[in-house]
Amino acid sequence: MKISNDIIPYDELAGTAQRRIKELSKALSHIQAELRNAPMENLRVVHSHNSIQYHLVSDENKPNGIYVKKTLMKTASAVAQRDYFRNVADEIQREISVIEYFLSEYHPERVDGVYRALNDGRRNLVKNVFTSDEEYVSAWKSVAYERPAFLENAPEYFSNNGLRVRSKSEIIIANQLIRLKIPFRYEAPLTLNSGNRKVIVHPDFTCLNARARKEFVWEHFGMMTDENYAENALGKIQLYSANGYVHGKNFLATFESQASPLSVKIVQQYIDQFLK
Repeated sequence: MKISNDIIPYDELAGTAQRRIKELSKALSHIQAELRNAPMENLRVVHSHNSIQYHLVSDENKPNGIYVKKTLMKTASAVAQRDYFRNVADEIQREISVIEYFLSEYHPERVDGVYRALNDGRRNLVKNVFTSDEEYVSAWKSVAYERPAFLENAPEYFSNNGLRVRSKSEIIIANQLIRLKIPFRYEAPLTLNSGNRKVIVHPDFTCLNARARKEFVWEHFGMMTDENYAENALGKIQLYSANGYVHGKNFLATFESQASPLSVKIVQQYIDQFLK
């Protein structure tokens, strides 16, 4: 038995939890800032004869409070907002504490560590329940595919590992992927739906985030100064979008023109953010 794609990669799960803490903390900071200027009164809400009445209570000796007329409705609203903020702040703090405790106790690497801790003799006799990252990457890289042919007189550009690509900018992308040991395929075929028919495209790069076990299509659009090229590029991006490819989720795109060449820094940022 092997479990690979059916499990949530641990860094993705932990990352989701950390992002939730960040979102909750931001909301909590906003609430705390609002509460510093909150009114001191309390609010009574009375249902009477199919209507709702509001009373502001500022004196404990007068528990019924003052009936809220239109002139006091803004204050009543502020008190209600304060009470809501206090309650939701309590729940936010509770949730943050729960997530932080989860993260402190969450050590998924220990599961794979059981197999890794076996001596060679025992490891030869058992089958690992989970597919290791190394096994997953090896299987992914072993998939055979055919790339489109180069035109006879096309310029020859080669990456550091000898891969032939179609432009100097693709050399930059390929070399960064190679340097950072990101598994990728160059111009691997991909079948997309276009209206009622299927079309085969060849993305410049299909990259694997090995830890998340997720593929990213990476297209580089290198002649955006050319009007026809730019129109075709937009059409291609729309085709990807119609097939569920969303930038930052499973799709990456870089652009350049004569005035703005491809930045190595941007390539590096893409790899660090999405592929490592």
